[in-house]
Amino acid sequence: MKEWIQCRESSDLFWLESLKEAHSNLVQAISALEELTRGPVPMRERLVEARYRLSKASLERRLLWGRIHAYLARSASREAESDLRKLQQSDIALLRAAASHVGKWTTDVIFEDWLGYCRASAAMRVKLTDAAALEERLLYPLLQARAGKRR
Repeated sequence: MKEWIQCRESSDLFWLESLKEAHSNLVQAISALEELTRGPVPMRERLVEARYRLSKASLERRLLWGRIHAYLARSASREAESDLRKLQQSDIALLRAAASHVGKWTTDVIFEDWLGYCRASAAMRVKLTDAAALEERLLYPLLQARAGKRR
């Protein structure tokens, strides 16, 4: 029984640390693209790399959120269930916005309308940042509290 409790505790902490790492990676990728969009039209390779890094960090965060959701949903309180629903709705809205953004702003279109892309990219980065902030506000305390209860 004690081994099971230790496993559960380390799982809560594992998810918390994994989420913090995913958020850090996302913030770094957002910052890199933000810096790129502050200047003149960059070399194609730099733009493609920055967008790839951001897409990869965003996907990793989304996949991790799905795993954390499945983990927490099994034993969530009513309050936690409400928070998980908010996060799920936020993630669905973010996914739709990201799909629309990427679909509209192909590499060729970006180079045709650099300033338009810079504005659209800034708006999309705000949505990504807001989603990570919501996860931080709702999931970090929940995972920390669960880990603390198992000590």
